[in-house]
Amino acid sequence: MTANERLQALRQVMREKKIDAYLVQSSDYHQSEYLAPHFAERAWLTGFTGSAGLAIVTADEALVWADGRYTIQAKQQLEGSDFKAMPWGSGPGMISPQEWLRDNLPDHSSFGYYGAYMSPAMFANWEQALKGKEIKFVESEDLVGAIWAERPAIPESQGFILGPEYSGKAAHEKLAELRSELKAKGASHTVLASLDDIAWLFNLRGRDIESNPVLFAYAMITPETATLYTSERKLSEELKAKLAKEGIDFKAYEAIFDELKGLPADAVVFYDPERFNRKLYLALPEAVKTISGTNITTEFKAIKNSVEEAKQREAYRIDALALTRFMYWLHQEIEVAKKEINEWEASERLLAFREQAESFIEPSFTTISAYGPNAAMMHYGPSPEKSAVIKPEGLYLFDSGGQYYEGTTDITRTQQMGPLTEEMKLAYTYTLKSSLTLLMGRFLAGATGSKLDAIARYPLWQIGSDYKCGTGHGVGFCLNVHEGPQRLGFAPNSVALKPGMVVTVEPGVYKEGKFGIRIENVVIVKEELNNDSGQFLKLDALNYIPMDTRPVLVEHLTDAEIEWVNAYQQRSYEELKEQLSPAEAEWLKDFCAPLSRV
Repeated sequence: MTANERLQALRQVMREKKIDAYLVQSSDYHQSEYLAPHFAERAWLTGFTGSAGLAIVTADEALVWADGRYTIQAKQQLEGSDFKAMPWGSGPGMISPQEWLRDNLPDHSSFGYYGAYMSPAMFANWEQALKGKEIKFVESEDLVGAIWAERPAIPESQGFILGPEYSGKAAHEKLAELRSELKAKGASHTVLASLDDIAWLFNLRGRDIESNPVLFAYAMITPETATLYTSERKLSEELKAKLAKEGIDFKAYEAIFDELKGLPADAVVFYDPERFNRKLYLALPEAVKTISGTNITTEFKAIKNSVEEAKQREAYRIDALALTRFMYWLHQEIEVAKKEINEWEASERLLAFREQAESFIEPSFTTISAYGPNAAMMHYGPSPEKSAVIKPEGLYLFDSGGQYYEGTTDITRTQQMGPLTEEMKLAYTYTLKSSLTLLMGRFLAGATGSKLDAIARYPLWQIGSDYKCGTGHGVGFCLNVHEGPQRLGFAPNSVALKPGMVVTVEPGVYKEGKFGIRIENVVIVKEELNNDSGQFLKLDALNYIPMDTRPVLVEHLTDAEIEWVNAYQQRSYEELKEQLSPAEAEWLKDFCAPLSRV
């Protein structure tokens, strides 16, 4: 079926169900960012494959909203279909999905969606937006699922334990801390639907979602019990025994709904309205009291303990070797030998370098291997069928990461492949300067990510440039590459950065039809200075992976910036040189040569 044929099939079902507007989300039962193929309904229906976005279909309109990372991609992938790309944001000419529906859906219309895909927080957002229009909400119907004839099955991967030698704490210790916090909040139960929280709490990993080492499951914790609800096929008898020793029971995946319906009237349930689903919420008896807030486990796992920090640094040392060998390979094959290598072939070679590590599990996300204009699409991904040749000129951007038992990595480098324009050099230099504002600086405890985001953007603003995405995100530990609650973003947020939190720093410049530049490093928040002004914190680099300084216009850097870059490059060389071949080490020595004003 083509996108238009799928659209017509959906509209037919909408007419049969008397639904005037239908919402198609990028979601699963657990509010996951990345989806198993079974849940990729919006991508299947529309053809737009970005990880963030939604569609609204009416009898006359078919609209797809994509955030700033995917604006160009959405336009390209929807071209030729009846679906129309809508920019998502607050700028001129932009309108949110809620605003569009409020302005275009007549009073007394019906608005349909599948409740198992919608969080209580999102429902409240839609309900508020449509308040006063007397809209009928219809949430029990998965209409896309009804027309998806050859839908992939829900994955059934095998779970495995990530022991305390990696995680730093046994599951029973984490459960004790969770129960203590639940008691302090006045709650008797907490129900977890977010897969990364469940994985972290039980030290349990799986392969149900590509690049995200999680299992489809729910969990309920009380003062006396901890229950994992998942498919029995995911758990070997040995794994069940290990979980039992930690005080964790096992029940079937769907059993959670009957368990919730059977809760006693005096139960007090703590849940996260952003990471729950409406089907779970509606299963709670009316008499049960609820307390909502960010999952306690989310806040716990954001603070990496000393074992996790040490292992994460080890993961980046492993990653640095693979990436450096890849950068050398790019230089030799394209810059020197002038071979015709495309973006897909390059991404496969990078994967091959990572796979040489014994502890490598899988990539932490789909590699962004983007040459020239393709790099202007922030989340571009090549394919064997459609992939640009990397020429010995311009810039090549690669954003990639690995899942290792030692942790999760995420790194972006932009490499010069040959002659550059002055515009490229200036953009590269100020992208580096934007990175350095955070990598070199300190900030007062209590500062949120939105405050640091503005600091990072300042150098690029001075050359009239900006990027339509956040500056950075949290990173899990052998878990999701995007982790909250901390983030560095332009939108205000109330989460203060605390020692032990890991975030990325990744400003960039994206010129549609020309080039894209991003330099991404991963840092951990550390205490630095305490005086009469208070506690100051810093961002300490976890990775020492060489950066290409050839495009840098040195006259635009301060002496302090030059000194920092040179020290970083020198440490990268020192940590890697003994693990490389003589030819690779010699190349790296030149690549990391210090910047100079002469």
